[in-house]
Amino acid sequence: MKVRILADSTCDMPIDLVQKWNFGIAPLFVQLGNENYRDGIDLSVDDFYRWCRTHTELPKTAQPSVGVCQKLIEESLEEYDHVLCMTISTALSGTYQAFKIASEGYEDRVTIYDSFSGSLGLSLLMLHAAELLEKGLSLAEVMPELQSYRQQLKVNVALETLEYAVKGGRVSRLSYFAANMLSIKPVVFVDYDGTVKVLEKVRSESRALRYLLSTIKEKYGNTRPPRIGVAHGDNLERMQAFLQMLEEEIQPEDIIISQIGPVIGTYAAPGALLVTF
Repeated sequence: MKVRILADSTCDMPIDLVQKWNFGIAPLFVQLGNENYRDGIDLSVDDFYRWCRTHTELPKTAQPSVGVCQKLIEESLEEYDHVLCMTISTALSGTYQAFKIASEGYEDRVTIYDSFSGSLGLSLLMLHAAELLEKGLSLAEVMPELQSYRQQLKVNVALETLEYAVKGGRVSRLSYFAANMLSIKPVVFVDYDGTVKVLEKVRSESRALRYLLSTIKEKYGNTRPPRIGVAHGDNLERMQAFLQMLEEEIQPEDIIISQIGPVIGTYAAPGALLVTF
């Protein structure tokens, strides 16, 4: 059975991997001021962060339209036997519901999966599913493997500020005030229920990077991680410093490098560094 994997644009998947695996991507919407854009189509990552750094107003986001999801499903089913739709956490977006409505009438050929994750966390889940399917596993065999992988997956993000996350309703206002008053650089994580919570509070850039590295070491010990995803929100220098630490101290077998896209960047804010493993 031929299965195509669809996802939404919050996955922040590098374009070369999208093309390699023929992933279908449904764009979310990003509102900058009075203008609406399709993530990754009308709005580039660089243009998004340029806007954020020159405006005090925060961006807004919206899930993909049902029509876009339906078109993507129908076009995929012309060439594939089944479609696996993998979405950002339902705790963060209504994208899952958009795909669910779009799949009406095709229920026997469409599986919708809530990743309880986002950004490169979703990307790693997509890649894991694609590789299992390529090995010849059936979709019925892939799904429990995918769930097991998800339960072990970590998504940690070192933020420059909690302002965007608080105003977007993703983190409590109390956490923001505490971090702001103490000049703290917070590290947040995506919990197993798909919500975002504060993991640690550090007082310097170097400690934030060192803490992210320690979370990887805590999980893998002296074992080389098979795959790690690293993405930055308009702070290439910060990511390069972390990648150097990663190569020197951990040496993962595979590193997926990307940028935090406009949708996730709306809540992570410019300067964020995301690590998933």
